[in-house]
Amino acid sequence: NAIENFWAVLMNKAALKDPKTPEELTKALEDAWAELTPKEFRPFADSMTRRLQLVVETRGEHTKY
Repeated sequence: NAIENFWAVLMNKAALKDPKTPEELTKALEDAWAELTPKEFRPFADSMTRRLQLVVETRGEHTKY
């Protein structure tokens, strides 16, 4: 799932800041989001085109994703 993979990237970036409280985690996630580069985001965006094309091709049936 592209969203789960993207969330993992954000969580890994946030974890590098070693947040100790919910507030620190929120700040770390906001910072990670702000620091995200187009190069880091592009694979997730590109994969959505392929995923949607497969859904169309399989007429909504199961895909490898």
